[in-house]
Amino acid sequence: ICYDLSNEFLLLNTDSAKFYLNESKLLNDNLKSTRNEVLIYLVKAKLFNLNMQNDSAVYYAQKAYSIAQKYNYPELLANSKLKLGLIYFSLNNFEKSYMYYREAQEDYLKLNDTVFVARCLSNIANIYSYQNKLDSSLMFYNKSLKIYSKTRSLVEIASTYLNIGVIWFFKGDFHNAIGFYKKALSLFKKAGRDNDMAVSYINIGEAQIHINEFLKSEKNLLKGYSISKRMQDKAVEQSALEFLYKLYKAKKDYKQALYYFEKYKALSDSVFSSNKSMQIAKLQTQFETEQKEHENKLLMIDNSLKNVKLKRANSIKVALLIIILLTLFVIIILLTNQKKLKKLNQRVLSQNKIITDQNEELMHYQSILELEISERTDQLEMALIKSLESDRLKKEFIENLSHEIRTPMNAILGFSEILELEDKVDNKYTEIIRNNMERLLELMDNLLELSKYKAGAYDLKIDSFLLMDVFEDLKKYAYQKRKFEKKEHIKLDFSFVNNHKTEIFKTDRHKLMSILQELVNNAIKYTEVGSVSVVFNYYENKLSVLIQDTGIGIKKEKLPHIFDAFSKINVANNKYRGTGIGLAFVKNIIDALNGNIAVESEVGKGSIFTVIVPGM
Repeated sequence: ICYDLSNEFLLLNTDSAKFYLNESKLLNDNLKSTRNEVLIYLVKAKLFNLNMQNDSAVYYAQKAYSIAQKYNYPELLANSKLKLGLIYFSLNNFEKSYMYYREAQEDYLKLNDTVFVARCLSNIANIYSYQNKLDSSLMFYNKSLKIYSKTRSLVEIASTYLNIGVIWFFKGDFHNAIGFYKKALSLFKKAGRDNDMAVSYINIGEAQIHINEFLKSEKNLLKGYSISKRMQDKAVEQSALEFLYKLYKAKKDYKQALYYFEKYKALSDSVFSSNKSMQIAKLQTQFETEQKEHENKLLMIDNSLKNVKLKRANSIKVALLIIILLTLFVIIILLTNQKKLKKLNQRVLSQNKIITDQNEELMHYQSILELEISERTDQLEMALIKSLESDRLKKEFIENLSHEIRTPMNAILGFSEILELEDKVDNKYTEIIRNNMERLLELMDNLLELSKYKAGAYDLKIDSFLLMDVFEDLKKYAYQKRKFEKKEHIKLDFSFVNNHKTEIFKTDRHKLMSILQELVNNAIKYTEVGSVSVVFNYYENKLSVLIQDTGIGIKKEKLPHIFDAFSKINVANNKYRGTGIGLAFVKNIIDALNGNIAVESEVGKGSIFTVIVPGM
């Protein structure tokens, strides 16, 4: 009963869940059931995972795995692997997550547990979805749907329909996505799942915006908003408000768009404040857990002390009894054993002294532990305050530093342009000033963008533009860069596969140009002889850009770290200068645009960088 109650309270009240879980463990300590022990560890792992204490979650899931394997509990072993897969998925360790999901799937197949086989397939599909491998994700969702259909589990089938709809949405097939969303909605209605119905309505409305079915979209989004508001689901309500704002903006009904944007902003601020409160509560819970462990240690010491005192009392009673018996014996034998009595008295006194010394030593340790607990508490509070203050100061420092450096640099750049207009000034020197100042400004922009990304304050400005414009601007930049680097002997080759230059593409144009310029800049910078090739390709609403050079190349052992901030390619003569933030800046922007970047390189032969960015 205690175990079942702890499971029931997991998502409702973590304190109650902990209480019943501890009661269950205490009862099982008497039963000494290894099967129950595995079940308790699995609930503990889930509890720590929900509280984002992932190290502890992995620890208890591994303990459950080891015991289930040792005592040959096939079902519990499969459950342990599934739990480890879920924990590693929440840590974004997709390789380990995939491994445990696969092993769990094989175990459930042997157990003929088709529902959990389908669940493992859905979880693997989730991994591929997060990695943007949409075709693989769709394949595994369809496999799980086939199994769920045989079990006639409405909720599981509906959830899979919803996930398949999301994949089609990301692939840009909005009509197909709407079809699966509607199938999911129908089943959620039958199952009475109001929250899931709200999500389905909102997903349908979002897809209908993309195909300009504004009236249908408005109807579905308002239904989803109404249900989420009634169910008090802030996250779903926030999503509904966001898409209502986008809908009215697309319809150019700016009054309604502003109305829903203000409601969305107010709810976002409320959710943010709630999340902050939850983070503080989790820190408090973690602190209270550590404090309780210290209290348990003190309680154990106190119990040991009581046992020592009890032993001492018993020893004294025994000693008194022995003394009385010895006294009687001495009286009977007329003092014949006086020596023995004296030795026995000395032994009793020695034992009493030892017990007294032990008592004093235990009291000393108790006072030391109490002092350590107090000091640890103060240190934790100070560390939290310093951490928050450090984050605030770091952000202010970066913003102030950028402002203070850019102001004089812009002044110098402006005056260098004025000097170029003067006939008496050698334009060669003003050009050097301007080029170096532009390089420094570009460095400051990259640093600021990198710091914003690390702080989670990355702003995207999505707009539509011709791919031809980006292609021509990048080409112009490359020729200017080649001239600036004095490498006119290097051949520049620009091409566009399938001649899709007139296609309209939708993303943050400025950030897309920034990453492509950075990669072209590196290709020219690190190439002394040969060529630099840039190939554009547009397919399935994705832009692929391949940048190939015949430069110095990158060592194999350096490749895993080239996107780390401040990581540089070491060259013996320090010929190539740089800060080591360029590729980190590129990787962060590509992640923000939901894109991918791959690199191939060989020392002495050159490098190939491939960037893939999906249209928004």
